[in-house]
Amino acid sequence: MVSETVVCPLIVTVNPRNMSFIDKRKRKIKSPVKHSITLKNQNVMDLLTKIISRIYAQVFVVVLVLCGVSVSAQNYGTLTVKGNILCDKKDKKVMSSVTIYRYYHQSQSVELMKQQMVPRDGRFSFDVEFDKDYIIDVASNTGVHKRFNVNTEVMKGYKFDNQKFEFDVNVQEGDMENPEEAAWIYFDPSVNDFAKSPQMPVAYQE
Repeated sequence: MVSETVVCPLIVTVNPRNMSFIDKRKRKIKSPVKHSITLKNQNVMDLLTKIISRIYAQVFVVVLVLCGVSVSAQNYGTLTVKGNILCDKKDKKVMSSVTIYRYYHQSQSVELMKQQMVPRDGRFSFDVEFDKDYIIDVASNTGVHKRFNVNTEVMKGYKFDNQKFEFDVNVQEGDMENPEEAAWIYFDPSVNDFAKSPQMPVAYQE
């Protein structure tokens, strides 16, 4: 009797779902590393962007402040101080020297700015800046010597549309007791404009 061996083929069935699960697990294992690197790069970029933005913002503020100061200075402009020399018009020999100095309170020093020679009953004019102190010295060959202390500090509300102040200087008559007769030109809040006074204003008194 001959025995027969029957070979049965082994059939292995692979479930595609299991394969996809394996692939998904592989992807899940690898993806966190890549995702972590991406997040780190993104965080670094965000930090750099914030730093650059802050730098630009600070520079922009500084530029605005500088521009604002410049614009404010331009809006203030200058104050034109005009003076009329009063004397005997028939006397052709009368000559007056008008000198303006910049006065510094802290150092109590002066700086020569400009000088004008005015014949007889002529006129003189100076352009001065606001919020500063000046001295206008008028010396005539008539023997009269007068000094004007000018303070151009103004208060809030002053209108800069009429930026001039005009006054008279009599070089024919002077104070014999005080040859260096002094007067003060200052901002008077009561009239919201500049004024001249023979007496020292309260603002000058310590």
